[in-house]
Amino acid sequence: TGADQSGQRAETAQLYYQTLLDDRLSDLFECQRFYVYWETPEDYRTVHKSSDEHQIILNAGAYDVSAKLQNDALIVDDGWIQRKDPGVIVKVVEPSVLGSGVQSTRQAEAVCGALKAREGWSQIDAVQNGRVILLSQELLSAGAGKTGAELLLAKAIYPALFGDTDGDEALRALTQEAYGAPASGTFIYVG
Repeated sequence: TGADQSGQRAETAQLYYQTLLDDRLSDLFECQRFYVYWETPEDYRTVHKSSDEHQIILNAGAYDVSAKLQNDALIVDDGWIQRKDPGVIVKVVEPSVLGSGVQSTRQAEAVCGALKAREGWSQIDAVQNGRVILLSQELLSAGAGKTGAELLLAKAIYPALFGDTDGDEALRALTQEAYGAPASGTFIYVG
């Protein structure tokens, strides 16, 4: 994974990958951090700043464009998203699209294509620069999955910082440690 082997061994995979994220992202300047529009499986529904998803965005080294929205105003529209012009779009998808046992990305490609085809989205920075990310809802239910989601997102958003890190291997190690069985499937799609 590219870590310095001369230091102390991490007691857990969870601690190792959280430390890796903190170390790699700590040197990013404010102006280097991306703004993320996070969409739940429900179209045009984003997340509140008190949510786990908001914390995942922050832990992946980015900012949440919906951080100032009130809890009762989380339904947005194309115009709002265009005005925010996020550098990254994250859409959470059902486990049948991405998740355990999923090998084909055909459904993910279709979902990503539909997102990019929304009215006015072709002008959004994330769409223009290939930073539309689909993430399996399955990762959001427990600590190991959330850490895996943070690492997968950070790697997709800042590939130069995580070029030596295998996101799939990290997710397998995290889930093996937490649940006694490694995750197997496709959990992220970048288009």
